Amino acid sequence: MYELSLRPALVGLVGSHDLVGVEIGSYEGLNALSILIYLDVKKIYLIDPYLGPYIHTKDDFYDPGYIKYIAHTRLEEFKDKIVWLEMKSDESSKFVTDKLDFIYIDGNHKYNAVMKDLFDFYPKMKKGAIMGGHDFELGEYDKEKRSDTVGNGVREAVMDFFYDIYKNDAVIKYHIDPADSRSYDWWVVLK
Repeated sequence: MYELSLRPALVGLVGSHDLVGVEIGSYEGLNALSILIYLDVKKIYLIDPYLGPYIHTKDDFYDPGYIKYIAHTRLEEFKDKIVWLEMKSDESSKFVTDKLDFIYIDGNHKYNAVMKDLFDFYPKMKKGAIMGGHDFELGEYDKEKRSDTVGNGVREAVMDFFYDIYKNDAVIKYHIDPADSRSYDWWVVLK
């Protein structure tokens, strides 16, 4: 069994009403379930292409159809609040027409993909909205050594986007994920 908790990036939305948001990388729907239970969500766009296979260990992988089935089954009771976008996130932004209260990015972790998600969805955010996500790895940040296409580029993309490109005196916050002590959530409250 699993224990649900709201990710640190989204805790600031507790008490807000009629939220409209996006989750990129819905996988089995656990985080979306937490969002729908703990927040007053009017509509959430769940974006995942359900491509695979999903590899857990060298001998253990799941068919993407099975992962999709788990997500849809798990979230069935909330189907009237969900817009499923079963495509890559870079194709999905044109289908998200609402001004968003939040986005949670946990899809492709390569630098270029995260940067594209930030560029595509930033214009769709309301003032005061939360842009956040998962797998913000800590450690030394060296712009000269980062890779644009390999590995986890979440931290570098987030820092480059908010500090170098938008220079909007954003404060990037991060906190350990209570469900996975190896990972950190990140978030920015947009001004």
